[in-house]
Amino acid sequence: MRLKFLLALLALATIAAVVLGAPGAGGQQPDLIATPTLADPPGIEAPLGRYEEPPSLLPLAEAVPAPPSLISSTNAPSITAGFNGIGQEPDGDGFIHSPPDTHAAAGPSSIVEITNGHVAIYNKTGGLIAGGDSGAGAVDLDTFCGFEGCFDPKVIYDQEAERFVAVVLEGTQFSDSYLHIMVSIDATPANLTTDWDKFRHAAGTNITGNGWFDYPGLGVSPDAVVVTGNIFSNAGTFRGTKIRVFDKAELYDGDATATFVDIDRNPASGGFTIMPAHHFGSPPSGTFYLLQRWNSTSLRVTALTGVPGSPAASNALVSTSDQGLCVFDAPQQGTTKLIDTVCLRMMNAVWGDGSLWGTLTGSDSADVRTVVQWFEIETNGYPSSSPTLRQHSAIDEGTGEFTYMPSISVDSCGNAALTYTQSSSSRFPEMRYTGRLAADTLNTLQASSVAKASAFFFDDFTGLPDDSTERWGDYSATTVDPSDQSFWVAHEYARVAATGSGDNGRWGTWLANFTFGCTSVPTPTPTPCPTNGCPTPTITPTPTTTPTPTPTPTLAKGNDDFDAAVVVSAPLPYSNKQETGPATLQVGEPQPCAFIDSTVWYSFTPGTTVILTSDTLGSDYDTALAVYTGSSLGALTSVACDDDGGPGLLSEITFTAAAGTTYSFQVGGFDGSTGNQVFNLASQEVPTPTPTITPTPTITPTPTKQPFPADTDGDGCPDVRENLPKSQADQGGGRDYKNPWDFYDVDGLEGEPDGVIDLIFDILGVIQHYSPGGAPPYDVAFDRGPTTGPNPWNMTAPDGVIDLLNDILGVIQQHSHDCR
Repeated sequence: MRLKFLLALLALATIAAVVLGAPGAGGQQPDLIATPTLADPPGIEAPLGRYEEPPSLLPLAEAVPAPPSLISSTNAPSITAGFNGIGQEPDGDGFIHSPPDTHAAAGPSSIVEITNGHVAIYNKTGGLIAGGDSGAGAVDLDTFCGFEGCFDPKVIYDQEAERFVAVVLEGTQFSDSYLHIMVSIDATPANLTTDWDKFRHAAGTNITGNGWFDYPGLGVSPDAVVVTGNIFSNAGTFRGTKIRVFDKAELYDGDATATFVDIDRNPASGGFTIMPAHHFGSPPSGTFYLLQRWNSTSLRVTALTGVPGSPAASNALVSTSDQGLCVFDAPQQGTTKLIDTVCLRMMNAVWGDGSLWGTLTGSDSADVRTVVQWFEIETNGYPSSSPTLRQHSAIDEGTGEFTYMPSISVDSCGNAALTYTQSSSSRFPEMRYTGRLAADTLNTLQASSVAKASAFFFDDFTGLPDDSTERWGDYSATTVDPSDQSFWVAHEYARVAATGSGDNGRWGTWLANFTFGCTSVPTPTPTPCPTNGCPTPTITPTPTTTPTPTPTPTLAKGNDDFDAAVVVSAPLPYSNKQETGPATLQVGEPQPCAFIDSTVWYSFTPGTTVILTSDTLGSDYDTALAVYTGSSLGALTSVACDDDGGPGLLSEITFTAAAGTTYSFQVGGFDGSTGNQVFNLASQEVPTPTPTITPTPTITPTPTKQPFPADTDGDGCPDVRENLPKSQADQGGGRDYKNPWDFYDVDGLEGEPDGVIDLIFDILGVIQHYSPGGAPPYDVAFDRGPTTGPNPWNMTAPDGVIDLLNDILGVIQQHSHDCR
C-alpha cells in the first residue's frame, strides 16, 4: 500500500531549519537533514489498514487469557553494525513516497534494500554498491520494476539456491493490476538492471470477481516461489485472497514463459492476509507452508502439497491465547498526530527445523494498546499429522506503550529474532529488536534494545478526509545472514523533523546486525508421521552455539561413530551439512578406497528396492564416501566406495539398494582433511525392463521433471546438476533440464561425450565440422539451433547448419562447463 507525494520543486529554495527533539531511548541522534516544504498528497492508492479480517465460518474458540509477556533476565545481544539505508527522497519523476514499506535481505556479501521510493544494494558496512535514493546512480522502484505505479515491494534471499528474489505490485484497478518478480542471476548482484531476470504477470483475478492485488507475501522452498496477496475490487471491496505458486527452477533459469498455478479463495473460507513461509532447510518433499491469523484465538496453517506443478491445499486451525483486537492508531511524543498500525494481519512467516514462526500486531488484554504477538507452531509433517502450537507470547512494554509493525526470523540453531516499532505519548517512534535462544524458557524473549531512535515525531502529510493518521509503513524485515547466521533487521525511523506548520517531515530507514552466536547449518525436515500416527514428542530445546567456544568441540549431529549414525528416514531426497573438524576415526573403521580420517556415519533402510545416489556435493574439502551393509563395525560388507568420482575432489556413488536392507554411509576427509561436509541421499525407482518392440511404435509423452538423480532430457547431466545456478557451471549448473540441446559435449577420449566442455574434443571438434552451407562433414552431434534465452547454451534443436554464431561461438562460451 502506498501514497505518492508530489515534491514542490520550487520550494527547495526555502529550506527550513531542522526541528530537533530530545534523543530517544538509546541516545542515538537522527541525521541532521534540512527539511524541504512538500505539497499535499494527491490521493491514495490502497486501503489504509482499516480492514479487519472477515468473519470466519468457524465459531470462535472459548474465551482464553492473553498470552504471557515474559522477559528473561538476559538482554538482547548488542548491535554489531548499523547504518542508514534508503531515505524519503524524490524519485525520477519528482515524487516522494509514503510510507516506505521497508524491506531488506542479506546475502553472502551484500544486502538488498527495497522501499516504495528506491532500491539499493549495500555491502555489510553500509557502502553503496548500486542504486540508492539520490545522486546519479539512484534507482527508484519504478525503474527497478520497469513500469510506472509500482508499490508494496519485498525481497528475500534464497539460501539454498543463492539468489535474491523480489516481488513488487503494480496498479490499483483490475485493468492495470500486475505482479512483478525479480530474480538475481547470482548471489552477488552488483547492478539493479543487468543482474536480474524480471517477470510480469496479470494478478487481479479472483473467484468472487475481478479486482486488484495488494499486500504481497513472499516465500521460497526447495521447489517453489510462492506469492500471496489480498484482492480488492476497483471500489475497494475485499474479494478474497490469492496464492500464486511458481516453479522455482523455471524462474531461476530466466524462463520468460515461467508457469504458475493460482489458488484463489473467497473471504469466508479463505480469510485475510495469508503469508507464505520463507523455508530454511527442507520441508517434507513437495510441501510448502503458509500461515495466517484466523480469529482472535486461532491461527490457520496451510500446507500445499504437490508443489510446484500440482499444488493442493490442506488447512488446519491451531488454537492460541487471545491475540487481541485491532487498535488502529498509536500515539507518539510531542504531537496529536497518530501512527497507523496496520493491525490484525500476519506480517511474515518463516519455517525451519520443523517449526513455522509468525508475528502480527494484536492488542493488550484490555484491547486499548497495540501489542506485538509472535508464535511458533510445530508442523509435525503436516498434513500427515496435525500441527501444534509450541509457544505464543506478546511484546507488551507496559502502561501507555504501543508495539507494532513486527517481523521475525530464525537461524539454523533455532534462535529467533524480531524487530518492531515502539511509541507512546512520551516516546518518539523507536526501531527496537529482541529475540530468544532456542534453549530459553518457552514463551520468553530477551529484554529488547533500541536499534535506532527518532528524536522527534513523524509528520509527513496532512492525512486523508476520513483519516488523520500518519502512514508509518506496512511491514519491516528480519533476515538471516547466510555467511554467519547472524540477523539483519531493517525498519524506519523519523529522520527529518517537520517544521512548525507540519506535513513535511521525512522518514529514513536503518539496517542493523546482531548475532546469537550460531555457527551451525540448517538440519533436514523431520519425516512425516506414519499413517498410524506419531508418538507424543518430548519437547527438547534445540542446542545452541554460544559466542564463547567450548573447550572440546563436538559434532552437531553426534554421528562420529558407526553406532551413532544419523538414521535417514523416507521420503528422500535428504541433505545434511555439518563441520567435521571435531570428528575422529573410530578404531576398526574400514578404509576401502582411500586413506580417510574425521569420519561421520549415516544409515538408510529403503522400504522398496530403489536406485540410491549418495554424494558429497556442496562440501568444501576433499571427501571420500563408502557404503556398507552389516550391523556392526567388525562385520561390514563393502557395497561401493568413491574418492573423487564427483565434481572436483567430491564423491558420488549410485547403486541398487534392496528393500529392507540397511545401508551404512561413511563420509570422511581424504588424508585427514576436514571442513563443511554435505551428505546428500536421493532415490529413484528401478527402471522396468525394456518392452519388446512391436510393429506399432509407442508415443512417448513429453518428459516431466523427475526426482534427483533423474536425467529428464537424457543429455548425460542429472536434473539436480542442471538446476544449479549458473555460478556453479563447474558442476553442471545453469542449464535447462528439459532441453537436450543445451549442452555441447560431443566427444571424448573414447569417442563418446565425457561430461566436460573442453578445447581438444569439443571446441576443435565443432570447428572441424564447420559447414555454413550444410555440406559434409555435417554431423548433427555438432549442431545447435539459434540461441534463445539468457544463457549462452540455452538453445533450440539442431537447425541443419554448423555455423559460426550458434555452434562455434556457442561451444566456446561453454568452455569448462562440467557435469562429470
